[in-house]
Amino acid sequence: MPLVPSQIALNIRSSSAIPPTIGWVPLTEAIGLGVFSWCTANPVNLLILGAAAGTLGAGIVNGKLVVPPAPPLVIGSFAAAGIIGVKAAEVATAIAVGVSMTFTQSGLYMGPAAGVSLGPDVAKIVSANGPALGGQIHGYFAAMGITGIYSGQLAQAIGNGIALNTMLGFGTGVVAPAGAGPAPGVGTTPSSMVV
Repeated sequence: MPLVPSQIALNIRSSSAIPPTIGWVPLTEAIGLGVFSWCTANPVNLLILGAAAGTLGAGIVNGKLVVPPAPPLVIGSFAAAGIIGVKAAEVATAIAVGVSMTFTQSGLYMGPAAGVSLGPDVAKIVSANGPALGGQIHGYFAAMGITGIYSGQLAQAIGNGIALNTMLGFGTGVVAPAGAGPAPGVGTTPSSMVV
């Protein structure tokens, strides 16, 4: 199952004791839409690099992502952006847990496997573009009517925090043949598509 923006938002809300208020629901929906468009629209935003071993040839890797939650990374991102209010740690924790939970529940990756046509794959998220995610979230903030003077600052704090947390992610997958080869081989799997 691919990532779904409303699932991201719901997981953020379910990871918090904050009641579903008129401000909290649009905020989480904007984050869900931003994370979804960030990781699916541009392969450079979230780069996954893997290694596969198996039958020599060319293949396609399909795998499952796991992203462990790390609230201190998002809390630190909030503090670095100057967001230190009484609810800042609670909001940052809910975002870290909710987004990580969604990636672990539904995050899949795919891409080419150079040198291997059949075999197992292990992968690691090696790059996550936080400023791009902050820009996506800020755009969705505006679409949801969240246009306060600190909305850009909040969006960048959220984007950088989620990107840092996402960098802890890893995956396991399987390489399927695109063309069979006759001998054993090893190769890389630069997967950059999250679905």
